[in-house]
Amino acid sequence: MKKSLSWSLVFLLILNVFGYYLFFVALQYRNEIAMTRQLDADSYNENEAITIRLPLTVPYLGDEKTFRRAEGKFWHEGQFYRMVKQKYARDTLTVICVRDEEKVRIHEAISEFVKTFTDTPIQSQASSKFVLFMVKDYLHTPFALGTSAVGWQFEINLFERCLTLSSTFIPSINHPPERA
Repeated sequence: MKKSLSWSLVFLLILNVFGYYLFFVALQYRNEIAMTRQLDADSYNENEAITIRLPLTVPYLGDEKTFRRAEGKFWHEGQFYRMVKQKYARDTLTVICVRDEEKVRIHEAISEFVKTFTDTPIQSQASSKFVLFMVKDYLHTPFALGTSAVGWQFEINLFERCLTLSSTFIPSINHPPERA
C-alpha cells in the first residue's frame, strides 16, 4: 500500500513537471506554425516591420528586383525576430523582419516556471555569486603554458616556478658519431 502510494505521488510530481514543460513545447510549436502561415501569406503589419541592410559583396550573385521569402529567426536585446523577406541589390542585402511577441511571452512564461523550482529568492543570487568568486581564490588550480613554436620552453606553475629551460629545437642535421 505504501509503495503504490509513493509511486503514485512520484508519478504526479513527474506529470506536474513534464506536463507543464510539454504544454510550453506545444505552445511554441503552435506559435511556430501560426507565424509561418501568417508570414507565408504575407499578412503581417508592415508598420511593425524592421528593415536591416547589410553591406555584402558577392561577385557571383546578381541583383534581385523583388523581395523573396526568407526563413530565419534571431534574438536581439531580449526580443525574438523572424525574417520575412530579403533582397540582394547593389552590394546590399536587405532583410525585412518582424518581432515575434508571442515567442517572447512563451519564453518569459518558461523562465518563470523554471524559477519555481529554485528555493533561493532572487535577492540572494547576487550573494551566492560573490561566495563563488571568493571560494575560487582559495582553490588550487594547476596552470601551465605550452607553445607549439620551435624554441625555448618555460613552465609556469601557480605556486612555484620552475627555473629550468629546456630546448625544444630538433637539429636538422644529425652528425655521425666521432671515430675513436
